[in-house]
Amino acid sequence: MCGNYPIFFFVPQFLQNVLHFDSLEAGLAIMPFTVVQFGMMYAMPSLVTRFGNAKVLIAGLVIAIAGTSWLSFISADSSFFVHLFFPLIIMGCGAGMIFQPFTTLGLSGVKDKDAGAASGLVNVAHQTGASLGLAVLIAVFEAANRSAVPSGTSFAHAISVSLVGSAVFLTASLLAVLILLLPADKAQRPVAAETRNAS
Repeated sequence: MCGNYPIFFFVPQFLQNVLHFDSLEAGLAIMPFTVVQFGMMYAMPSLVTRFGNAKVLIAGLVIAIAGTSWLSFISADSSFFVHLFFPLIIMGCGAGMIFQPFTTLGLSGVKDKDAGAASGLVNVAHQTGASLGLAVLIAVFEAANRSAVPSGTSFAHAISVSLVGSAVFLTASLLAVLILLLPADKAQRPVAAETRNAS
């Protein structure tokens, strides 16, 4: 969440302060990300059934990292359709593949009586990660935007650096999944298969 949610803050800032979109135009410009993200939700059940939560989550993180890294090349000379439209679509695809597996893995192995509390804890982790990630990246933005004469160029550079930070957060998440969750998921899948066959 540290890597995904800050996009909703930094991209509109870039659109309004560098490309001079008004607030409505900036909101509409985020639609490629949002539409693709929600569209991916419909594909998630079949993807998870076929490949498992951990593999889908890994693929989603890789796609999100690619889109965020591409978007981080924006500058004061960027245009929306050339430099933002397609990265936002890629990021939306990755984000749509991340949320459901993260939630499912967070609830795996939890007893039925504890499911409500565990679900609440997962939601708290989502929101806390998003808030902390944004706070850190705003500090990064401020450090990168220290200029005697603030300009569109320095502002765009600071946004770019912040997006690099977002990609770093996503990469850290990917490493954590590879190290901690993928081995556990591989161990659980044969047990789940044996349980289904026995029933």
